[in-house]
Amino acid sequence: MSHVNPLLCTEEGLAAYILCITEGQGSILDTLTIGMAAFDPSTGEMIYDMFEDGANRNELERRLEHLNPTEVIVAENVSANTLKLLQHRFIFIRRQPNEIFDFTSCLVKVAAFFSSEGTISSANFQNLGDFAPTTLCCIGVLLHYVKECGLESSLKAEGFHKFTDRAEYLQLDAAVLRNLSVFSSTEGSTKNTLYSVLDHTRTKFGARQVYC
Repeated sequence: MSHVNPLLCTEEGLAAYILCITEGQGSILDTLTIGMAAFDPSTGEMIYDMFEDGANRNELERRLEHLNPTEVIVAENVSANTLKLLQHRFIFIRRQPNEIFDFTSCLVKVAAFFSSEGTISSANFQNLGDFAPTTLCCIGVLLHYVKECGLESSLKAEGFHKFTDRAEYLQLDAAVLRNLSVFSSTEGSTKNTLYSVLDHTRTKFGARQVYC
């Protein structure tokens, strides 16, 4: 199976997330429930989340701006608005058959992973109900994809974190981050950005801490 090597597709020192997105029915008209999971093979970090979003996909765009994924996995029946946003950001998009996102098969994959890690009864994962169904499907698809790419050795249970765990810090929306050139310039580089001014770290891990 061909794939983009995320370790070769990011600027020096920054995380190289592979992102998976699923969609479900929202609670009100013209909204969707979006599940996501993003995995960085270089650190073993898995960021997951579930949220409601409107037609403009503002919440999804905010997360894309913060995570800056190199590759995104979506189902064949992904909505037009989500696909348009991803294409606009020039992210490598991998569309997968809808059946790969089947909840039961993804549940089996996630349960098997935590069982093999010996953490299925840990404080963080006392039961798989901690994951919303859309999020669990994303994690299951990512676990399968990472193994197919031969990157399973980088998976670790302690690397799982909710995107909202970062809520103790101010999270600017995508438009503000873009207009202020916080993470990327108009050329799509980190040069001449606020991040480049603040980053005086000496290691890749230090640079990631500043970016996140």
